[in-house]
Amino acid sequence: MKTDGLTALEKHLSIQLAEGHEYKINDRDYVMEDGILRRKSLYTTTLEEVKAHYNTMWAAYDFDEDALTFQKNWFEENFPGVRAQKSSLVPKGGTVLDAGCGASFSGIAFFGEYMNEINYIGVDISRSIDSAKQHLKTIGLKANLMQDNLMDLPFKPNTFDMIFTPCVLQHTDSVRESMRTLTEKLKPSGRILLWIYRAAPPVRDFADRYINEALKNLTTEEGLKAMEPLTKLGIALGKLDATVDIEEDIELLKIPKGKINVQRLFYYYFTKAFYNPDLSFKRHVEHNLDWYRPTNMHKTNLEQLKEYCEYAGLSIDQHWVTLGGISMIGTKR
Repeated sequence: MKTDGLTALEKHLSIQLAEGHEYKINDRDYVMEDGILRRKSLYTTTLEEVKAHYNTMWAAYDFDEDALTFQKNWFEENFPGVRAQKSSLVPKGGTVLDAGCGASFSGIAFFGEYMNEINYIGVDISRSIDSAKQHLKTIGLKANLMQDNLMDLPFKPNTFDMIFTPCVLQHTDSVRESMRTLTEKLKPSGRILLWIYRAAPPVRDFADRYINEALKNLTTEEGLKAMEPLTKLGIALGKLDATVDIEEDIELLKIPKGKINVQRLFYYYFTKAFYNPDLSFKRHVEHNLDWYRPTNMHKTNLEQLKEYCEYAGLSIDQHWVTLGGISMIGTKR
């Protein structure tokens, strides 16, 4: 959407943008390159690693109907019924910050055609923002995109009606601080939608940290190759379609009693090995590496999240806790 001839990005930065021009905005240096406003220097050492990983990762990710369906199903599982109520989170004409938009799969899957009724601004640290531009073009939406650091954005306080940040904040330098920083950009009574990694059971937590360390010095291409054997194991376990009945709680491993699919038992309590029969082997490998590769992969429990919300000035409206993560919708107080 445009307001008085300006894009949403131009309006909220109080500047007119032109291809190839350089800008200083709130003492930060930017250049407009390929239709995207890009920060010249913004990264800590760990964020440089995150940027490099996703530069490669999502540039190769296919935007197709399978990807879109998977993402829509993910939202229904983790935010049940919320997609159908998106107009209650951001009104028509309102402005949404997709904080950590990546290739915009999540934004497109969640908002759908409603993106034409709102002002959508996507920000990501990596060159996946170039893929976002192309994906938004396929649905007829002119992109308002920035390559920038979520912890140091140039927007004024009280700018956005909604901040949309699923599966992102665990890759920042601090979940707690990123929540506070982003909340400052929300208008009073503005809404935030987020999903973060949940603290894992002990063996799974050990495996996560061990594999993360093993991948640390590999390139993303090498990491994808290293993930292939583990990916094949996850697919083989999934194809078994077998269930085990755990007769009593295994307190030492934090495994509760009850029936559970064997692949899900392995996935949640031992080692992440993704399985979805509707997706390709390539996409399985990408999902697995997306979990293990970034140096920043913070995990949070519900009590910590509540404390982070208090610190940020957020009220929790709804939350859902699964074995893999915590979903939350909140309001700025």
